[in-house]
Amino acid sequence: MRHYLTCLVLFVACTPNVVFESSDLQINASDADSTHARLCVTDQGGVYAVWADARDGTDAIWLTRSLDRGETFEAPIRVSHGQARSLSPELACASPRDATGIAEDAVYVVWEDTRDSELENRNIYFQRSVDAGATWLDMDLAVSPDPEGRNMHLGPRVVAGNNEVYVTWFDGRAGAFDVYVQGSTTRAETWNDPVRLDGDATGAGYSAWPDIASDGEGHCYVAWEDSRDGASDIYVAATGNGGFSFSEGQRLDLGPDVNGTADAPGSHDSFRPRIATLGSSVAVAWHDERFGPARDILMSVSTDHGVAWYDEAVRVESNQPGFYDSINPAVGLVDNPASSGPQTVVQVAWQDARADAYDVFHRRVPEIDSVEETRLDTGSAGGGQSLNVEVATEGSTVVVAWEDRRDDSGEGYNDLYYNVSTDAGETWLATDLRLDSIAPGTSFATDLTVDLLDGEIYALWVDGRNGSADVYFQRLPVGEAAEFERVPAP
Repeated sequence: MRHYLTCLVLFVACTPNVVFESSDLQINASDADSTHARLCVTDQGGVYAVWADARDGTDAIWLTRSLDRGETFEAPIRVSHGQARSLSPELACASPRDATGIAEDAVYVVWEDTRDSELENRNIYFQRSVDAGATWLDMDLAVSPDPEGRNMHLGPRVVAGNNEVYVTWFDGRAGAFDVYVQGSTTRAETWNDPVRLDGDATGAGYSAWPDIASDGEGHCYVAWEDSRDGASDIYVAATGNGGFSFSEGQRLDLGPDVNGTADAPGSHDSFRPRIATLGSSVAVAWHDERFGPARDILMSVSTDHGVAWYDEAVRVESNQPGFYDSINPAVGLVDNPASSGPQTVVQVAWQDARADAYDVFHRRVPEIDSVEETRLDTGSAGGGQSLNVEVATEGSTVVVAWEDRRDDSGEGYNDLYYNVSTDAGETWLATDLRLDSIAPGTSFATDLTVDLLDGEIYALWVDGRNGSADVYFQRLPVGEAAEFERVPAP
């Protein structure tokens, strides 16, 4: 792999003239602060990145692409056409094949947009390219139907596969927030009617922050927070017909509370569901307050395309319930052909404060009762905050990546680390690896997203090393660390 070099000059008392040669690649090509960077990679090796920045005077959605697996990136293009603020983009891409068997990347972008409202209420807008990002629709498509911008529409997520694309969001058109999803089986040429997923009276209870997963073969799943009964519960709904209809939402946060009695609907808050799918298996993980003053990680799994789920949610950690704060899970599924049992193995990673500061832990299912969790950040336990975990999977390989403050000098800086398993999460590296290429503890890095393709890690994040918030990219072979060199200044 060929690395591009960016140079950062740091003036330090003991080394006054040192240049750090970095293999990270800055791709936003602007001094304007960038936010909410997102990445997707296709089987064809197309790499696409989006973010929001105000280089033209107002926040807009920008995209750049690489058609050579991240070796080079083209100049960014503006995807959103509105003159108001465009924010919080999300991205999905796929490589569908046409009738002759030729595959070409399709790229889909959704975001929150204030163009319809004098009060800066947000609607959800959409753009797409079916020629690998070369051309886009002449006009942005309004997904959420509120042309006068009277209500707030938030939290868009998008997934794609083959000819399918699905968008989910939540909005307040009827009062309290409801969760909607809309699907297309024609690469967004035509759309099915939007489907409201929360099953109480429209606008009666707060339902929000959906996450979405699809297998690209007609099955799509959405999980969300739902307060129809009081405190927030976790619900999921599924489709097997390309999004024309969805099943009635099922509550997943079932089971006993700290007193050993059944946790009635709306009794305790459950937040931030994350969902993933592989084959006929679907997994949802979230953090939950039922066991005490600190939160725990719970999850549920379906092995039949989201029809049946666990009778009771499973607690992922093995330590004392409700005593140490565990939050923000990430989830993935991998194949494990060497297994004598189920070949699809669920991977859950989260940030865990059992050693005071947050560390990153991992556990795999179905071995929840026989194998304890593994700490993946291999610095001293609780020695620095390890936050905002992401999971990427390919075959039997699992990568867990996170933001890490072990080298913070008190300036609020952090670095990016990852750990990897090549045997479906059974064993991990004894030492975690740097994902960004810069001197430790000298900048901030956030908005990390990661993907895997052919044994390589693709990573994107927002980085402050140049004094502004820029978008950086890195590609590494699995198991290698990003490196930088200290060389004398010319």
